Amino acid sequence: MARSQTQRKILKSLKTKEWLDGVLGEFNRSSYIYSDPLKIVHSYQTKEDQELTALIAALFSFGNVVSILYTVERLLEPLGEHPHQKLLSLKDKDFREIWGKSYYRFYSSTDIIFLFRRLQKILKDVESFESAFVQNWNEDMIETLFKFRILFTKDAPKSGGVRFMFANPKEGCAKRWHMFLRWMVRKDEVDLGLWSRVPKSHLIQPLDTHLFQIGRALKLTERKTPSLLAALQMTERFKEWDPEDPIKYDFALCRLGVLRQKNDRLKVFNPDVS
Repeated sequence: MARSQTQRKILKSLKTKEWLDGVLGEFNRSSYIYSDPLKIVHSYQTKEDQELTALIAALFSFGNVVSILYTVERLLEPLGEHPHQKLLSLKDKDFREIWGKSYYRFYSSTDIIFLFRRLQKILKDVESFESAFVQNWNEDMIETLFKFRILFTKDAPKSGGVRFMFANPKEGCAKRWHMFLRWMVRKDEVDLGLWSRVPKSHLIQPLDTHLFQIGRALKLTERKTPSLLAALQMTERFKEWDPEDPIKYDFALCRLGVLRQKNDRLKVFNPDVS
């Protein structure tokens, strides 16, 4: 007997979840952290150092992962084993002496110096980045993130690098912001779970070109280009399977792109049912 449209939809959803769960089980492991900027963050021991280095690593997480790891390690090296404490101890003249010749793709040395000065200023004013984030928490992730971003853009130079560094979460995917939040809020052998006051059920899917292509192939979004709407649409689909932890697939799905397995894995994905 032919299946009804509702039955076919349910079966397609189950096959998609089965494929996703397979990727999750295979790649959401600490053994794959070597291929991610989280590798650097996990090398620090205290919450303060991990929170600070995670934010820096996230803001530089675009481009080739090898370049990202090299750049972030080089930027953090002058801060030693305890970067939070060292950053707070720096004098104004130290910033240019340390990072005056640094750059990375769109980021000039002026942009990078501004970043470290701004991080120091914020950490002198607040207990932690978590406390700065939750002081505006109102169950609306985009609005809260938008207000959090203002802390970093205050008195910022009007450069393209700084605008890119602190993406506006109301105007695009803001992938690096949402990835940082995933690292901070979720807790497993990959994600750090340092923040206890933000529910993981409110996290939004970090979206880049690779994840968008996967989302399109799995029919998790109908959008034509990567966008905030596409990220929200994918997040809502993930919530159908796990409303409490919708973006748990992110690290595993990212491995498909980083490890160049995306196309081969998607070729064998076929949710069609008769």
